[in-house]
Amino acid sequence: MPAAAPMTVFNITNTAGNARINKIVYHVTPDHEDKIYRWLAAPDSSGNLHAAQEEHHDNTGTWFIEGEAFAKWKKTSDSAMWVYGTRESCVEFYQPPC
Repeated sequence: MPAAAPMTVFNITNTAGNARINKIVYHVTPDHEDKIYRWLAAPDSSGNLHAAQEEHHDNTGTWFIEGEAFAKWKKTSDSAMWVYGTRESCVEFYQPPC
């Protein structure tokens, strides 16, 4: 048997009780629905992707993927690695203890 729906308790001066919402009816016009979906949609990031691809250099990040810190992180299950720094700086690593 499924669990009962949660009840809402309300208190009004000299009155107390419980209420259960059985059905919510609402009307959204197709135009309003389209606006809602556009608002909820992910932004178009294709411009950023194409710009980044234009700036890509061969073997970018190879030093990181082939590095000791990455290899150690990859071998440790349920571990996290925080990589931070600007593209011009030396990147620093932080691997929290397990």
